[in-house]
Amino acid sequence: MEVRDIDDTAPVITLTGDDNITHEAGKLYTDAGATWNDSVDGNGIADANGTVDYEVPGTYHITYTYTDNSGNFAHKVIRTIHVVDSSSPIITLIGDANITISTGMEFIDPGAVWTDFVDGEGQAEISGHVDQHTPEIYRIEYNYKDSSGNNAQPVVRTVHVIQENRAPESITLSQTFIAENLPKRTLVGYFDAFDPDDNQTLTYRLLSSGPQTDNGTAEHNSSQLTDLPFILEENGTLFTTRILDYESDPQFFELQVLVEDQKGASLTQFFVVELINVIEDKDGDGTEDAYDEDRGGDGISNSNEIIAGTDPDNPYSRTNKPIVNTLDGQIDANGSIYLSGNVLSNGLGKIDDFGFVISSSPSLNRSESTVYWVRGVGAPNRFTLKVTESPFLNAMYFRSWARNSAGYGIGQVKKVIIPEPPQFWWGDITEEPGGWKSSPWFGTFIYYQQGWLFHTQLGWLYASSNNEISVWLWKEGHGWLWTKEDVWPYLYKNDSASWIYFTTSQNGSPVFYDYLTSSYRGLE
Repeated sequence: MEVRDIDDTAPVITLTGDDNITHEAGKLYTDAGATWNDSVDGNGIADANGTVDYEVPGTYHITYTYTDNSGNFAHKVIRTIHVVDSSSPIITLIGDANITISTGMEFIDPGAVWTDFVDGEGQAEISGHVDQHTPEIYRIEYNYKDSSGNNAQPVVRTVHVIQENRAPESITLSQTFIAENLPKRTLVGYFDAFDPDDNQTLTYRLLSSGPQTDNGTAEHNSSQLTDLPFILEENGTLFTTRILDYESDPQFFELQVLVEDQKGASLTQFFVVELINVIEDKDGDGTEDAYDEDRGGDGISNSNEIIAGTDPDNPYSRTNKPIVNTLDGQIDANGSIYLSGNVLSNGLGKIDDFGFVISSSPSLNRSESTVYWVRGVGAPNRFTLKVTESPFLNAMYFRSWARNSAGYGIGQVKKVIIPEPPQFWWGDITEEPGGWKSSPWFGTFIYYQQGWLFHTQLGWLYASSNNEISVWLWKEGHGWLWTKEDVWPYLYKNDSASWIYFTTSQNGSPVFYDYLTSSYRGLE
């Protein structure tokens, strides 16, 4: 008899996770699945049947089944998924949240859009109104409710309608005339502008300059002035920039004035300022000064007093010879003499020339002294003269002088002692053409400034001497060499503390004989 073991036990299915799930719409749904377990076949993943559309709210079912190898059916298990829409839509403004426009400017609302996981996107609902003609702050609100009844968080745009800036409408000047002969920076008047907008800051400036004729009755010196003698401050205050003269300035000045508010709106307006004549007669002779040829009444014409440098308006103005001061002379190391002087008083006359008198003695009598009159350079308050070399031995006397229409004024006499010319280390020499010097012991050379010299045999040398009988010579490649007239052609070499002897080789080339090394060495 055959005994067979029969598998008649059904597998068991177990859910992974809950059997009832609530899932937010719009988010991807991933099912956790289920497993089966069988006493014979073991275990594994159960078969799942059903779908979940996570973008569409609703209730969905997934059924899990399994049949083992013996044909036993597991009891099916069902999971229920509730796809729900509980998220609010999101509203996003198009453009700025705060907009400012001027009155009269058309306002076009850029709107707002909503986005939603389920419904997608679209234009938000608008509530609110903007009156573009009335200055005020307006609020526009944007809303949306999705198909599941979820309300979006409202979004607000603020629109500020401001009054359109208007230009100033008129300008007035408090006074339109000014008398002649008043001092510089005399107040002419105040400009004041009317601006229809409140709380405006106004600034003023002149745009043009130009004299005017006297309203067509006659030409009145209108071509003698090219710039206005006025300055206009930003606050609208008008001043003169100089003294005005009725006889030489135009009688009428045209001003083009611009006023501007802080937002750039402006107005330009023209004004005419009249120059008022003041009768002037300083000497009381009945002839107005502008036409009086002798304003001072002293019998000397204005033109002659101007030439003389006196005041044509002052009857007591007379020209005297100038008073001149002679300053001490200075002499430099090269023997150049520097003279200076100054005019202490011009004698109420114009100084037309100045300079120095140079003489060989204190006397200016030409029978007793050699005298030179020389013009200076500079100005009457300080003038100078450089005498490169004294024309006299031992001493040179000098005085400063100045001249006006009354004659010459001469300062006190001064003198400079002329030092003996310095002796140079090379001693007596013969000057040759081209600046060359010939020394009976040192040879032929040309001396340049600052110690440099060129020797016909030794080449370039730099000389440094603090006395009149010896010299240190620097030669490239040899350093410092010391010598003097009764030592030459022997030279003391500083860097080796030894003596060298200057001579020539058999072919006539200049060389040094070095006693330290007992050898000859070329100059290079």
